[in-house]
Amino acid sequence: TKITISLSVAGAISTANDRQYRIKLYSVPDGSTIAHLRYDSSSGKSTGLSSLQVTLSSDGKELRYTFELSDIGKSKGDYIGWTAETQDGVKATANVGKVDSMPESGLYGYLIW
Repeated sequence: TKITISLSVAGAISTANDRQYRIKLYSVPDGSTIAHLRYDSSSGKSTGLSSLQVTLSSDGKELRYTFELSDIGKSKGDYIGWTAETQDGVKATANVGKVDSMPESGLYGYLIW
C-alpha cells in the first residue's frame, strides 16, 4: 500500500534554486521520528526511504512524496504525524540557510485509511 503527501508552494520550485524540501514523519502518540524525506531542487534527487518517489507537478507548484507504508512499519488504521520544512542552501556548505518550518509548532496528523 502506498501513501502520498503533497506539498504546495507559493511561486515555483526550480532547479535554478539550491533548496531542500523535507518532510519528517513521526510516530503518534510517542512522537519518535520514523523517517526524514528529502528532495533537493537543484539536483531533482530524493532520499529517505527505499521506495520514495518525489514528483514535481508540471507547473512547479507542488511536490508529491509517494512511498510504501511497509517502509515505515505502518498500515491501515495507524496514525502518523508529519511536518514540512524548506531550507535555502549554499552548495558544499553544510548548515547554511534559514529553515522555514510548517506548521510553526506541533505537527499534522493523518489516520491511514
